[in-house]
Order: sequence, then structure tokens, then C-alpha cells
Amino acid sequence: GVIAVYQGMGIIDVFFFAVALAVSAIPEGLPVALTVVLSIAAHRMAGRNVIVRKMTAVESLGSCTLIASDKTGTLTMNEQTAHIVLLPERESYEVTGTGYTGEGTIQTTSGEILPESARSQVQRLCHIATLCSEAHLDKNQNGWHHSGDPIDVAFLALARKSGLDTTLIQKSVERPLFIPFEAERRYSAAGFIDSEGERFGIKGAAEAVLPYCTRMRTPTGDVDVDQVRLLAKAEELAENGYRVLAVAEAVSPGIPNDPIKSGLPSLVLLGYIGFIDPVRPDARSSVESCQKAGVTVVMVTGDHPATALAIAK
Repeated sequence: GVIAVYQGMGIIDVFFFAVALAVSAIPEGLPVALTVVLSIAAHRMAGRNVIVRKMTAVESLGSCTLIASDKTGTLTMNEQTAHIVLLPERESYEVTGTGYTGEGTIQTTSGEILPESARSQVQRLCHIATLCSEAHLDKNQNGWHHSGDPIDVAFLALARKSGLDTTLIQKSVERPLFIPFEAERRYSAAGFIDSEGERFGIKGAAEAVLPYCTRMRTPTGDVDVDQVRLLAKAEELAENGYRVLAVAEAVSPGIPNDPIKSGLPSLVLLGYIGFIDPVRPDARSSVESCQKAGVTVVMVTGDHPATALAIAK
């Protein structure tokens, strides 16, 4: 090696020459040399956020032409937050504060506090949504703690902002009937006994709940529902990137017997909630990198097509 350096050979060339000479002289050194080389390569790849156990995985990745990516939690933050409350025949209301906490307010678009009648209806909506949820959102000296489905937690955060104690509601209100959310049904529901007696409430995708609504709650009382207008409003919210959920309660008192088999009762629509799940900051650059590499990116989601299109844009 020293002689080669004196003869003008580069340091790197001398190094490779020495390794080759050592391997040829001692064949047992080949596995060690390969391990060192692969380790160095793995370290470099780890520095670029890639780790593989088998080299065939790299070959498969190199031949990839399409990526089917989940939307929620992959392209987005998976931090659902209620941003808008829409009550029938009223203006829409804004919700401040983000994340899974009860810190924030519900106010008019001009920043004013809600009229008492509107606040009462929002609280009724949140009361029913809380009883139709399986999640929990509590606060202690260490801050806010939550568990359960992100949308349910976001509903509880909204209820907290409206002034309700969701933990107290879940513990004190008797709930003889509960129908958990299923993708096929696209809603969750509950039969409960509160200060108004036996009632039945439901929350779910607007297009799944609205067909059962025969009435809607307005400032002047319950009136016949305007299906076409309300569906158009839900579509408009979805096109603006909101995930739209509706909350309703049964027109008549009482808890229905097995509504899944016998069918949902006639409902009175209380309002829409528009949720936003913000896009991850690096999602755009990641998709652009894939497209430049000739890889097509497809977003997979169970959201409303208009909502998915808004997120994709």
C-alpha cells in the first residue's frame, strides 16, 4: 500500500486494492467485507428514512409504478376538528381551537357569541352526539386525554366547547340502546333516558341520516324538512373539504325496539357539523417526488367523494 502511494496511486484506489488483496489472500474475510459494505449502505439508507431487511424489497420498490395511499393519518394529520356548525334555517357558526381539547368557542362568523336559542340547540345536538359516541375526552392536571375514534373525540371536543361536561353526561345518562358505527350503516345511534324522558338520537354521514329526517329544527320550531336544499348544502360543505356529519333525534318520544331490523324512526334534523382533517405539511412534496419518479399516487378513502376531491386538490 505504501509503495502504491509513492507510485502516485490515489488513496481510495489503494484502499480498494488492499481490501481485494486481503480477500484473495484470506477468502474467509469475504463475508466480513460484505457485511461491512452492506452495513455502510444500510446506515446511509437509514439516514434517508429507509430501512430494509431484504435486498429484494429494494428491487420491488424500484419497480413500483403506483402507490395506493390511505388518506386519513397518512396524507392527513388524523386530527379531526369541528370547524363549522350549521343549524337549519340559521347562519353557519364557526368553531375555534384545534386538536382534541375542549379549548375554544363556538361563535358567529363575525366573532360574536351565539344567541341563546342557537346555543341551546347546539348543546342539544352535542348532547345527543356524546351519547352516540364510544370515545372519551377528559381533563386532569396533566392536560387533556382522549381515547376512541377520532371523529367521536372531535364531537366530544365540540361538546366541551359548547359548555357541556361530556364525562358527566356519559356517566349519568342511562343508555339502554346503543348502535355502534359500522361502515355499512354509516351512522351510530343511541336510545337514552335524560331530562326529556326516553329519546332516540343518531349521528352519521349526512347522506345516510337525512333520508330518515321528516322534520328539521328551526328558530320557529320543528318544520317539514327540505331534503333537496339540505343535501345541496351538505354537498357544498363537502366540496370545501369538510367531512359532513348530521345529528338528529326521533320525532316521537320513546326508544325503538331493534331499529336496525325494523328501520329507523322518523327523525328531526338538528344540524350539520363540518370537520376538517388538515393535510400533512410534507404530503405535497412527497406526492410530487413520486410523480417525478414516474410513480402514480392514488388516494384511498371512505370519505364523501367531494371531500376526498378537495383534499386531493
